[in-house]
Amino acid sequence: MLRRPTPPPAEATGTPRDVEALERVIEVLDSGVVDDREAFRRTTETLVRELALSYGAIWVPEGDRFDLLGQYGPLVQKMAGAPGSRGEGLPRGGAAAGFGGVAASTGRPVLVGPDSDRNSCLRWEAAARGGATQGCILPVLEGGTVVALLEYYGSAPSPSSAVAPASGRPSAGWSPTPAARPWPAPPCRRPSTTAAR
Repeated sequence: MLRRPTPPPAEATGTPRDVEALERVIEVLDSGVVDDREAFRRTTETLVRELALSYGAIWVPEGDRFDLLGQYGPLVQKMAGAPGSRGEGLPRGGAAAGFGGVAASTGRPVLVGPDSDRNSCLRWEAAARGGATQGCILPVLEGGTVVALLEYYGSAPSPSSAVAPASGRPSAGWSPTPAARPWPAPPCRRPSTTAAR
């Protein structure tokens, strides 16, 4: 009987570790979380580590702003001077909200890259100064309401790096052709907690 050769680790082949990273997230969440906020923290920390991202942060709504719930990765110190990182939170809208405000107001992911206007988002400017070359801000929606923003920056190619990031605009959404998909795909939607069990 022939055996399949054991494939080399993803790092050795240079292939993205997106599937392995998602498997690790599932393992981490299956080990138990007490609430949504802990799930956001553990998911973000795991993705930053498994995908070798430079930075990941979670923002949660508090009144008229988003507060920083947690941040992970080697860029944390470089992001310390960026708006929102000093405990003041980020406004929900307006020019001061940057790309996070765009994601919150549109309910769609915002992809950023080298051509994105750094003056439009001082957080992106800080990440780019720290070496990030791309990123995304993902709104997490529940019943049409943004319940969190997930902010990621990195310097290595993303899992679907065949697509160039937008100029800090909401992504166009999902495409059935893998090479045309923006990374990540449509807004993250959590299942309704009122669904029948």
